[in-house]
Amino acid sequence: MDLIINVPLDVNRSLFSGGPPSADSTRDCLQQMNWMMQDYFDMDTLGVKVTTTKLLSTDDETAMELLRKYTRKVDERYKGRLLNVPPFPNSYEMTLKRLYSVENKMARDSGNCSAYCEKINDYISKSNC
Repeated sequence: MDLIINVPLDVNRSLFSGGPPSADSTRDCLQQMNWMMQDYFDMDTLGVKVTTTKLLSTDDETAMELLRKYTRKVDERYKGRLLNVPPFPNSYEMTLKRLYSVENKMARDSGNCSAYCEKINDYISKSNC
């Protein structure tokens, strides 16, 4: 159970306003005492509300919003997108280094070159590229 504290801008019959005018009769005194007790408990519980809803962090709220927005039921399954897609780093330099490494290997070993070419032609024939 979570507590949310709200402070209202105006409080009815607060202790600071002096309450209703005083009177000598017993009924008015009891009424004044009743208002004072009510004011006491109003000040004691000022802005405190008990809620049963679960409070979520901003990340959880964002994730729930994305799930509600992009998740759809397709046939008997659910289709959605990733909640947090990390950006991919630029891999051009690493790919270029791998290419130079493969070229050097093929220049040193002709058997390796023919196996490499055979594998690439196999990929092309299967339409995997």
